[in-house]
Amino acid sequence: MKSSVSGTPTTLSSPKKIKTHSWQESGFVPLLAALGVGLVAVSSDSFWIDEGLSAVKAVAPTPAAAWQELQAEANTNLHMLLYMFSLWAWEKLVGPSEWALRALNIPFYMLGVTALWKAVPRTVRPCLLAFCLVSPFLWFYLNEARTYSMLFGFSAVATAALLVWQERPDNPSFAWGKWSWVLALSLAALIWTHVVGLVFELAVAGFLLSRLEIRNLAAWVRQTWPALLFLGVCNLALLAYVAWTKAQGIEANPIGKTSWLGALYWLYEFGGFAGLGPNRNSLRSGSWQGLASHFPLLAILGLAWLGVFLAGWKNLPAQDRRLVSGMGAFLVFLPLLVFLMIGLWQGIRFLPRYAASSYPAFAVLTSFLLCGLWAGGGWRRWAGLFLLAGLACSSLNLRLNPVHAKDDYRGVVRWLSAQKIQPETIWWAADTSTVRFYGMPGVNPVMNLTPSELAGKSRPAWVVLSKPDVYDGSMALRNFLSQAGAEPEKTFTSFQVYRIPPSPSP
Repeated sequence: MKSSVSGTPTTLSSPKKIKTHSWQESGFVPLLAALGVGLVAVSSDSFWIDEGLSAVKAVAPTPAAAWQELQAEANTNLHMLLYMFSLWAWEKLVGPSEWALRALNIPFYMLGVTALWKAVPRTVRPCLLAFCLVSPFLWFYLNEARTYSMLFGFSAVATAALLVWQERPDNPSFAWGKWSWVLALSLAALIWTHVVGLVFELAVAGFLLSRLEIRNLAAWVRQTWPALLFLGVCNLALLAYVAWTKAQGIEANPIGKTSWLGALYWLYEFGGFAGLGPNRNSLRSGSWQGLASHFPLLAILGLAWLGVFLAGWKNLPAQDRRLVSGMGAFLVFLPLLVFLMIGLWQGIRFLPRYAASSYPAFAVLTSFLLCGLWAGGGWRRWAGLFLLAGLACSSLNLRLNPVHAKDDYRGVVRWLSAQKIQPETIWWAADTSTVRFYGMPGVNPVMNLTPSELAGKSRPAWVVLSKPDVYDGSMALRNFLSQAGAEPEKTFTSFQVYRIPPSPSP
């Protein structure tokens, strides 16, 4: 007897043909391994801009106060409500330190890795676990007090549900109710974590429809309609909420524009090149020339990826190729294309982290390729091990190399406080929420002012400038510093502190 609703089987769906080990059956293996990586990847470094925006909501005394912060800020942080509420609750349990707030990422990383581990065929599990443990993309966002590890966790559960559905096409006792609720709840949590999850949800729908036969669609809906109805309500509520924020004037950050080079930047981050290249600020400012000095290491990792793809694909059975290509097309490349098109259409900047929901599918297809390499034996296994070693080096470099340090808001504030400098004497061209989190409210914000606007302000004793392309786009502040004869008094990561000489007597 066959189920009335079917997907397409894979050659790895029959456990009878596979010799297994007890450690491959235990969920403790991925849980403990992911916990260990999380404890290493999360640091106590200073918060940078976006993390500071998260932190000021987390330390608010009540949910109402956090909501007021969100409304006063009036940007797209309003579109990640589930994450902001979770971080607020987490802070009440563990405290406001940098390590503590970033540590919220660890349980979602553990959830994502374990969900994928349980869903992939047993022969693929070692490769999947190894890839997730050394992934520079996952290491980087484990160390950010932002929403992207949470997106990874929920989207990994949804991706795992799709894999389970694929591996049990002819099982008459398949638990359609439980399966559909797992998928619906994970997608609902995903889209309320960050509105960008809607793009991945669209990709999931495309994947499901591509694998279902038309004659089975009605039967599939009959068995899953309660969960589908719930998910539909969650979507309508989110769209109504986003429409309300749009009416309040909430728009995406206008800094930067999208071009088709965004696809290369996505490949750069998903491929784990970030730790072997220049720091993120250099790339953010569009200075791709900085890659030249890092070209040898980047090229070696790129060749490793090429070898894994070509040799691994060649060794995959035909039906496994269909599964891998389907997940790659719908869950990885379709969201990428949609994000690029939205960025081009609306004139906003596409960033690879917006596609974090696609990373679990990317990890799955990579693990299948690595497994194909391993099955081929000989030099192929060394090619796979070489890629994993390169990714591990990239991850450790991201975590430990000062070149990749975050913007040092904490260092600037501590130095200014140690000099007993009064905040009102400082012109501040950097994020104001993060400096407030570090205990220095009252600075004079001078971000992107015109020369006439600067001329209308009282002459400062100090100027703090961070990321001139972001906070001094008109160069008015830099021209003022030049005319005043100011030289940097102190330098921190992404910051320069200037002492302003007294104005000459008339």
